[in-house]
Amino acid sequence: MTTRAITRSIELPAPPATVFGWLVTPRAICRWWGAERALVIPELGGYWMAAWGASPDAPDYVTAARLTRYDPPNRLALGETRYAARAGPLPFAMVMTIEFRLEPVGPGTRLTVVQDGIPADSIADEYHAACLQGWTDTLAGLSRLADDPSG
Repeated sequence: MTTRAITRSIELPAPPATVFGWLVTPRAICRWWGAERALVIPELGGYWMAAWGASPDAPDYVTAARLTRYDPPNRLALGETRYAARAGPLPFAMVMTIEFRLEPVGPGTRLTVVQDGIPADSIADEYHAACLQGWTDTLAGLSRLADDPSG
């Protein structure tokens, strides 16, 4: 199956260790990704999960993944990624990965996110478009977190 990837970058005014911490700390994940709940076992082979929606028993969306690369403060990769929506399953199969790459830039960090595995077939176009918008929103959330890390 042919797939497509999304790559986005942002420069944040915080050192890589701080930014990496935001990627694996549940409270921070809820702030930058807008999730209601998050759980992380921050180690190689650990788990990374986030859920959206008011009901803890019936969330609107859930993303769950295994940490396939855990290299603080340089890289974090999520594999075996599963996505579920209360509205029902996606109309296609996919093996999705998400990788966060952190590079020092002066006193700050360039964070690059690569989401891969979205089918190139037109049946996944709507999902792909939603992911493009989602990463724009997510990086804006990280920027707001960098502006007010104490909140």
